Amino acid sequence: MTTTTAKLVITGAPRKFDQVELSKRQQQYRNMYQQTSKSCVTVRGSHPKEFYQSLIDHGALGYTLTDYPGSNEPMNYSLLMRKPELLQEEDLITIDSEVKDKYVQELQAEYDDYKEQLTKQLLQKEQLKKEKAEADAQAKLFAKVKAEVEGCYVPLVIPD
Repeated sequence: MTTTTAKLVITGAPRKFDQVELSKRQQQYRNMYQQTSKSCVTVRGSHPKEFYQSLIDHGALGYTLTDYPGSNEPMNYSLLMRKPELLQEEDLITIDSEVKDKYVQELQAEYDDYKEQLTKQLLQKEQLKKEKAEADAQAKLFAKVKAEVEGCYVPLVIPD
């Protein structure tokens, strides 16, 4: 009762933590952060005086104007301002931590996958060994029984 299944074979090994890879990923996310509106806040106001005062207040805190287009629609004035370096650095520390967590989770998932594959491979190997041993035992038993049957009867003699 042998089943024909594909033999599992693991190739390679899970990746190990690589500080260079992590630094590269973190730098990519830092670049994305600094080159997009993620490093900005939207300053809003419902009328011009409120809007301009908010711009002045943010400017006093270190926010700077950007090249992103703003909105001068009545009752909906808005403009993106880049965060000050200190706030950007806090964001970048958070980004670095998130990128590291994601990288570690990716490595852990790959490691767990390899462990699962190895478990399946070893179970399959043991199952195949067991099936082979059973088949060998069955063949040996069959040979023993056949020899016993042959011993019970003399060969049939047919005259010419």
